[in-house]
Amino acid sequence: METIESLPFDIAKKYFHSESISSINKINTGLINSTYVVNVNTTYEDSYYILQKMNINVFKKPLDIISNLRTIGHYISTNKNKLSPVLCLNEWQVPLLRKPLNSNNDFIEDSSGFWRLTTYITNTKTVTSISTDLEAYQLGLGLAKFHYLVRDIPLDKLKVVIPNFHCTPIYLQEYDNFLTHNKSYFKYTTEIAGRIDKLNKFIDLRRDYVNLFTDSTINYKLSKIPIHGDPKVNNFLFDLGTDRALALIDLDTVQPGYIILDIADCLRSCCNQMGEECLYLDLVTFNIGLFESFIEGYYSFPLNPLNHEEILYIPYALRLITYELGLRFFYDYLSGDRYFKTLSPENNLLRAEVQFQLLHSIESNFDQIYNFITKYLNSI
Repeated sequence: METIESLPFDIAKKYFHSESISSINKINTGLINSTYVVNVNTTYEDSYYILQKMNINVFKKPLDIISNLRTIGHYISTNKNKLSPVLCLNEWQVPLLRKPLNSNNDFIEDSSGFWRLTTYITNTKTVTSISTDLEAYQLGLGLAKFHYLVRDIPLDKLKVVIPNFHCTPIYLQEYDNFLTHNKSYFKYTTEIAGRIDKLNKFIDLRRDYVNLFTDSTINYKLSKIPIHGDPKVNNFLFDLGTDRALALIDLDTVQPGYIILDIADCLRSCCNQMGEECLYLDLVTFNIGLFESFIEGYYSFPLNPLNHEEILYIPYALRLITYELGLRFFYDYLSGDRYFKTLSPENNLLRAEVQFQLLHSIESNFDQIYNFITKYLNSI
């Protein structure tokens, strides 16, 4: 048996007999939770599972997430087989909670933290960036399927796991309050202070984006349904053989929200081929071709729930969500990296710069983005 880190092994032993655990490998791509792949080998099975230690500094009510995962798993597992096989919903997968040995709970809470184990979806892959129009098309189609499968979950059956999540005015207010009480850059080098000042000015020049979204909730009658909340590229699983999107994982942020923001957030991730950690900001651009393929994929699903007004609002939502994430990364950096995990002292500062560079590219291509949406709307 491979050498196994002691803490996750001790937790895994509460789910499986120790002699059946052949390996535990850490996944380092997540920004919030600590995640491990557990390989279990017995006479009857050679299976994999996902073991996670939840970040209770971010998710302050982990039992609410467990409740949501039960609800989501039940609805997707039940609903995906009710519709025509032509829609390929029956192949959609969802990670399901597993109970520890001799326990009626589907989680573990002890002195080491709050843990949960879910099924591993086999014969799939993740990608860190979208490289082809076909991948973008499948990403859009996959998100549309997810939205359809969860849209009938009554909103009162889902817990709000992060209050004010994707509420940009709140993030902006927190940022303003911080700056009011922390004006000095004395702890930064001249080079870092210059980067901070540049981002402060960038944010100030675009404050009206927040008002545009607030007004739209009245003017455009945006739909509020269960949304994923973090549908970035590497949260999708693609079939190894066909490259079809088969699952959307990391369901901790699923809660009631505006579907238009889910689409925009996925587009933000899809159309930035350099990812969120790019060291060379000049390379960060918004890929129009991938944008068009994603939209075509999303609307190829015949049961998508958006109305015409919401479709027209996609460019504005895209601009807003990119602004919001850049603001969140920047505020997290200034306030001591309390939310997103980092690999270096300036990691969140760089992430903010990447998002604002992406936003600049979106702004430069805004007319082209909007014209494609209106043209596409007229064709469907």
